[in-house]
Amino acid sequence: MNEGKFSWLHLTDMHFGLAGLGQRWPNIRERFFEDLEVAYRTSGPWDAVIFTGDLVQSGDQAQYVQLNEDVLAPLFKRIEELNSAHVKKLKESAPDDEIQVPLPVLLAVPGNHDLVRPSQSPSSPALRIMLNAQGFREIEDELMGSAASDYRDVISKAFRNFSLWSEAVRHTPDKPMRGLLPGDFSVSLKVNGLDVRIVGLNTAFLQLDGGNHMGRLEWDVRQFNAACTGDPMGDGAHWVRSGDFALLLTHHGPEWLSPQSRDLVYAEINPAGRFALHLFGHMHKGEQRSLTAGGVRRTVWQGNALFSMETIASHELAERRHGYACGKIERVRSGLSMRLFPRRARFDSVNGWRFSRDDEATILEESDGGTHPILHARASSASEPAFERIAPHVTPLRETDRLGLWDLSVWVSLDVARRETIAEKVRDGIAAHTAKIDAWSSSIQVFGMAAPHDVDKATVGLNFSLVPRKFRGPGVDSSEVSESEIVTSAKSYVVLGQPGAGKTTTMKRLVRELLSTDSKGGAVVIVIRLIRFDERHSGSYPLLCEIAAELGLDPTPPSGPSASIAAANPAMGLAQRVQYEGMDVERIVPDLLQRLRAVVVFDGLDEVNTNLRSAVERDIDLLLANCRGCRFFLSCRSGDYVRQLGYLNAIEVCALNEGQVDFLASTWLGPKYSAFRSLLSNPAFIELAGRPLFLLQLVLVFSGSGYLPNRPFDVYRKMTSLMIEAWDRQKALHRPSRYSDFDAERKLEFLARLSFELTYIAKAKRFSDTQLVAIYGRIRRDFGLPADEERQVMQEIESHTGIISESGSDGFEFSHLTIQEYLCAYHLVRLPFPKRQVSLYLEHYPAPIAVATAMSASPLQWLSGVLLDPSVLKNVPASHITSFLDRLSVENPGIFAGPEVGFCVLALVFKGSEQAGDDSPILERAEAILVSSRIATASFLDAICCYRIDRNGGSRERYALVLGRESEESLTDAGEGPTPSGYVRKEWLHAVFPNELLIDGFSIARRR
Repeated sequence: MNEGKFSWLHLTDMHFGLAGLGQRWPNIRERFFEDLEVAYRTSGPWDAVIFTGDLVQSGDQAQYVQLNEDVLAPLFKRIEELNSAHVKKLKESAPDDEIQVPLPVLLAVPGNHDLVRPSQSPSSPALRIMLNAQGFREIEDELMGSAASDYRDVISKAFRNFSLWSEAVRHTPDKPMRGLLPGDFSVSLKVNGLDVRIVGLNTAFLQLDGGNHMGRLEWDVRQFNAACTGDPMGDGAHWVRSGDFALLLTHHGPEWLSPQSRDLVYAEINPAGRFALHLFGHMHKGEQRSLTAGGVRRTVWQGNALFSMETIASHELAERRHGYACGKIERVRSGLSMRLFPRRARFDSVNGWRFSRDDEATILEESDGGTHPILHARASSASEPAFERIAPHVTPLRETDRLGLWDLSVWVSLDVARRETIAEKVRDGIAAHTAKIDAWSSSIQVFGMAAPHDVDKATVGLNFSLVPRKFRGPGVDSSEVSESEIVTSAKSYVVLGQPGAGKTTTMKRLVRELLSTDSKGGAVVIVIRLIRFDERHSGSYPLLCEIAAELGLDPTPPSGPSASIAAANPAMGLAQRVQYEGMDVERIVPDLLQRLRAVVVFDGLDEVNTNLRSAVERDIDLLLANCRGCRFFLSCRSGDYVRQLGYLNAIEVCALNEGQVDFLASTWLGPKYSAFRSLLSNPAFIELAGRPLFLLQLVLVFSGSGYLPNRPFDVYRKMTSLMIEAWDRQKALHRPSRYSDFDAERKLEFLARLSFELTYIAKAKRFSDTQLVAIYGRIRRDFGLPADEERQVMQEIESHTGIISESGSDGFEFSHLTIQEYLCAYHLVRLPFPKRQVSLYLEHYPAPIAVATAMSASPLQWLSGVLLDPSVLKNVPASHITSFLDRLSVENPGIFAGPEVGFCVLALVFKGSEQAGDDSPILERAEAILVSSRIATASFLDAICCYRIDRNGGSRERYALVLGRESEESLTDAGEGPTPSGYVRKEWLHAVFPNELLIDGFSIARRR
């Protein structure tokens, strides 16, 4: 469920017992607990609650008791509620699975407020030395080496209440390793397949009095070794390295240490690469810092105070701060990816305190309020370059002779130091980007899914047509290639497809394969998601600037009047110079990509902001022209790819074949697959299942209910809604129309009218430009559309919905015949019943009439209106009537209750008796369809019809026998023949019509 993931909730500086906190905490706690639900969605379930000191205000035992009652107990109860809701949501998609989410463990280190400060009157000699700013150097060996030293005794007494609390409080891990000083500990947590090593160290043991101790605090490597191994001379580094990764917890950050502890000891305890993250607090303000040294990273996080009231100089007020953070580390292909999610409360006079993302702490992703992924790699003693250990598939830029980067004139203005700095930035940028795209490509989740699913396990490689449908003529087939052939080819591709065809999932699968294979081949994979381009990218060269940013560079935007004009009118494509370190971005980005042998993936050209489209396409053309050593993949809706870009080879996603459908359905449904597959054989669903999005929707419906909708047109309605609007809405994407009031609802009505005109007026399933002009001319005024823009309207509908697709150079067609039939039926049921035209419609194309019958408010009236129409009985071939009833049976319109059904049976029987022999078996099948349990009631129907032909071939008599619950007595009391009311006895019916067509126990004979 969360395999390879470790998550935590980081709290610090509660100061419980602070004057003024008691009456204010309940209100903050309410807001805090509400916001935890938001944080849980991005990083939960949490495996640990981490408290980095200053839990209480003055170390008093009563404060710790109240901390348990007022803070920790309610907090863990709230987490239990969030876990329960999470489990419930997971069980919606996997009701048979046993799912449990345990509560997190509590891990805490002491701060300078968690001790009882010793009395200095009279003070002991040991205390006087410890309070001396330079005293630690005199006593460090005795303090760290002897448990019986007076110095250790002073510390133990000061932190006694903290020690008692930490040993008794609930939710702490079993048997943690205790270190030299109170609060020193280590623990190995086995979580989701990971071995997480956590070390907590006391940095407040010398802060035994008030005053400013910045630059005066100390720690010792023996603390670290003893906390990890129980021995001050043990190998703490080995213990840390034996896990998958490690976290370091302290109350103070490095700047509070003395120069010697900061510059020498800190590097021994926390060298770059040993700990994935150093968490601390004390300063009451959130901040992230990262330092890369030797190709590996040291990252520290200073947490926001959960409750602080700082007196502002020269004011009698106190500045309050409330905040917290969450974090998670996940195993990815290229190592370990870490993200942090800082939250901070802000006050306004209307809403009071409200928590939101803390943008002051660091740069956050717009989508979820988290930091950019940080790739963590361990330091190594191996001989290969450090950067190759972080991202082994990236050519190390520091090896300038091997790379030849600086030989080009584009870099000639840089001195050696600047070149090294840029190389370092690019190296770090690629490492971070690799972690980010690894995380992005690892899972899929669409609306309706309770949780993300693994791309490698829950998706399948698709096939692609080498000639997209819009580029080939009608009836012309195209050869296909597989996904693996695309990956291994040396070509660059634009992948086209209709909405929900699987374009973005294909991009994710390509990225995962490229990351896997290219880790050996030396290429860098860059992914740019064009859906994220908005007004912030409105400057010149937006795509090149985005790539530069992902590579760790920060180009300088142009300035001046011309730049302002260009930014205000991005659609005009007015390019302005954008530079980095005095070099043009349009030169350095292509050069870097070329030198890195990059594979560049652009996902969603159709999703880019309309105003930026021309600038983005210009950048793509520039890259294609100048990066011949790179490969490019671009995805786009078929209808939105309106001009050729460079040398990209256009391919189009094919419909799922039977094997792919079976693989996906069995993967997603497991043991339920067999039942689903039998329902999927319904002809109404077969065509829809060929599109991954539609198949997934069917799977989700079945997974939640155990069945598919009884009325297939309910599925058509949902799929049409997905294509027209819902799919974009789920991705928070708005596609503006060029035409006023031509919104999603009007597009549906226009498409329904167009489908009707095509089906029954033009009588075509594919329409040429000539037919399009004629149809558009007839209907455009009803929708307020301008004249002579039929092709532009069609192209907008194609790009916005994918329901219409271009076919060849001079025509269009509906992407799914099933959807065309549904839309035509949608138009028909909004009109009066077509009494005069029904025979013509049925004679040309029965399917839409069947769907309309099922969709109508009164299917019984539509059915009788069709089958009792004299022109239908006279002119429509028997095969079309049977086709109509076949499709009606598939659509399952519901129960027919009324004599009309009986009269329809009678009409078919009469038609069979009057027509030549070839049609007789067809009509008998039609009768059988009509009286089947899928259309009639379980006890057959309220009317059974029969007829009689005189034995001598003379007169023909026709009877309708009405059967209902209220007429059973009349049936048994009737005379020998038909009565005036139409009732007959069962015996008479059996005698006259013996043993031919049995309908619910009554025989009906057909004789000539």
